Amino acid sequence: MSHYVSHSHGRGLYGALLFLLLAMAPLTGFATVIDHIEINDKKATPQLRINFTIPLQYLNHTPEKFGDSLEIQFQNVSVNLFSAESALNEQQIINPPRASEAVPIIDARYEQRSAARGVIIIRFTHKVRYTVQPGSDRCHIIISIIPDKPAAEAGGLPGETPVLAKPPLEPDASMEIIPTLPAVPDEQIAAIMEDARQAVATEDYSRAIQLYTKVLQYPDNPYRQDALEFLGVAREHKGQLAHAVKQYERYLALYPDSEGAERVEQRLVGLTTLTDKPRSLAEGGAVGEKASPWEVFGSFSQFYRRDENTTDENGDLLTQSSLANDLDVSARRRTDNYDIQ
Repeated sequence: MSHYVSHSHGRGLYGALLFLLLAMAPLTGFATVIDHIEINDKKATPQLRINFTIPLQYLNHTPEKFGDSLEIQFQNVSVNLFSAESALNEQQIINPPRASEAVPIIDARYEQRSAARGVIIIRFTHKVRYTVQPGSDRCHIIISIIPDKPAAEAGGLPGETPVLAKPPLEPDASMEIIPTLPAVPDEQIAAIMEDARQAVATEDYSRAIQLYTKVLQYPDNPYRQDALEFLGVAREHKGQLAHAVKQYERYLALYPDSEGAERVEQRLVGLTTLTDKPRSLAEGGAVGEKASPWEVFGSFSQFYRRDENTTDENGDLLTQSSLANDLDVSARRRTDNYDIQ
């Protein structure tokens, strides 16, 4: 009789230990970042809202306005260094709550790229136009899907003079890409493109310009077209607007029928509009718009890490004691015609 009771007590203890291990398992694994997705397709401009489980600081996104996928880069505001390092290369995929023609999302995927940074990649069933608006609480982001205008609306209002599209640019000698470096394997160029992408992600635009320029100096390769577009983007972010316009015009002259031609043309139109000076009333023009002030925002975080080992032979041994500071400052200026960040 006593043997039977002892056996039951052992099984009960084993079950309790197993329950505790299972309950603690999620604490040591990859923590989910995307909480849930909301779709609001009742508005004139349908919206996709992605809610986070932790605060995330928006950094940038690409492509800027048009595509069948959208990659948004974030920085973890309250990163746990102990768990984040073990979560590298982990990913979380979440599906939308329902299908929607107005918001044609396939899924959203979060990938941890470093201890403090990650990306959310959103896939759509087809190419859409969108705007990206980070939430003020840093716990959500809203992607507004811009509906295609009917043909009647695209032509403008009655009585308006339609805006004629610019004729396609014809390539000339100044727009040709002349290689100055010997050919190398495509894998080596791909590594340079990845280094350039990382430089853009960290806002090191000077290095990105050097790397994209280097790719263009190699003989014809599968990365030349993207390098030319991204070189223009990097110069635009660097404030080298005249150089950016030249790269965009070169892209449109060399690749007028490419997938990215419309996207590059939109950037070119935005830059030429930005650099045009408004006419005064004496010249028959309208008064230039009053620019809104700059908005400056950001965050500061500080983390302390201490590693200490204790052994019977050596006692306490301090292996690491470090203090990490992270300052993130962004400036933004918005008007009716452009948004600079």
